[in-house]
This record gives sequence, structure tokens and C-alpha cells, in this order.
Amino acid sequence: MKGEDAVANPVTWARWEKPAVILIALHSFAVGVMLLLFPDWSVHFGGWPEAVYPQFFIRQGGAFHVVLAAVYMLDYSWNRSLRFMVLAKAAATLFLTASALYYRGPWVIPASAAGDAAMGLCAYFFYRRASMSKS
Repeated sequence: MKGEDAVANPVTWARWEKPAVILIALHSFAVGVMLLLFPDWSVHFGGWPEAVYPQFFIRQGGAFHVVLAAVYMLDYSWNRSLRFMVLAKAAATLFLTASALYYRGPWVIPASAAGDAAMGLCAYFFYRRASMSKS
């Protein structure tokens, strides 16, 4: 299949839905593990010049990302739904974009906004395709 036929074909979308969900969940899990286990390195890598103390909030952000990854997978496994993922990525995009505009922080803020927007749009397109194929 080429061109528009491949894009319109629900089988093509179904083939890539699960791998996309897994990759997005793995991204959140990896970010969470890095923030939990290596908070100083993560903050430095993100562009802040010095460590942030107390590390509680960095580690809390890590735990949050790990839980998000689990909920993404559970919601998809139990309900074959991407609603929570779309909602979470939209909220993250709004927060990070506002933060990037208001707070002139390091590169990781706008980059994370762009990454979450891309992942959210991906999830949204799969969600819409699934909705259309059910009707």
C-alpha cells in the first residue's frame, strides 16, 4: 500500500498503535528512573548549572513519571484506550510551554514541551483512528 491508501487503512494504524504506546510509556518510565536514581545528573543534563536541593521534588517527579508510564500501559491493556495518555500529554505540553515562555530556563523545558506535544499528537491520531474504526 502506498500513499493515501496506507494512511487511510485501519490495519496500518492498528499495527503501529501498540508499539507507539509502548515507546511513549518507555520514555516516561526512563525519565522517571533517571530522576529517581540520578537526580543530580538529570538536573545537570537538563541544563541547570548546579544541583537542586532538596532532591525530594526531583525524585517525586521521577515517581510521577513511573506511575504515568504504568497507567498508560494499564489503560491501554485494560481498555484499549489512549484517553489518559492524550490528556496527560496535553497537560504536560501546556505546563511546559507556559513555563518556557514565563521562565527562561534551560533547553530541556522547551524541548520537553515539543516532545510531549509530539507524543500527545501521536497518541491523539491513534485515538481518533480507533474511534473512527469503531463507528
